[in-house]
Amino acid sequence: MSLIIALDTETGGTDPEKHAPVSLAVAAMDGEDVLGSRHWIFADQSQNEKAHLRRDYNVGALRVSGVTWKQIQEGTPPPVVLQELRAWAVEMGADINTPIVSHNAVFDQGFLSDLLFRCGGFDYTLKRFVHCRCPLAGPWVCTQRLASFLDGQPGLKLNDVAGRFGLTQPEPHCALDDAILAGRIYSRLTGTSESKRGAA
Repeated sequence: MSLIIALDTETGGTDPEKHAPVSLAVAAMDGEDVLGSRHWIFADQSQNEKAHLRRDYNVGALRVSGVTWKQIQEGTPPPVVLQELRAWAVEMGADINTPIVSHNAVFDQGFLSDLLFRCGGFDYTLKRFVHCRCPLAGPWVCTQRLASFLDGQPGLKLNDVAGRFGLTQPEPHCALDDAILAGRIYSRLTGTSESKRGAA
């Protein structure tokens, strides 16, 4: 089995130091087969009493994400999302060698890294601030960069790369659909699908 964790975020803007992540989706995949998945909508992050930990929302970005303000108000607090993500990753058998696949990984990793910072706290034993430990420890793989390297065109969008492989984007900007699509693109780009078919 060639396990990967495909990941996607939808956000309230483009700057992780100013804007809040809106949703996070992950899918454990073997080739193009989905073994398990989770999707969270984050609770409101604009009301933290500490100004440096507040993150806001751009109305246009929210509209693109398809997530409503009511869903955000009823969403899951970020620390709980990270706890549930950690438990899910263990359940799926992910370890330090399991690739984390994302289309535009720099963008997704930036928002995840900022979230880990904001969920951290002061360690009285170490006598210093420590980030929350990342639930996913494997190496990041960017399908956008991989496709651009092979195609010679930078900044290719997810649906553009998908179309070249005859794949469709069921619901654009749905985090779970986009994560699974990125995982399937990775499988096509690396030949994992062909390897599985040959072994069958």
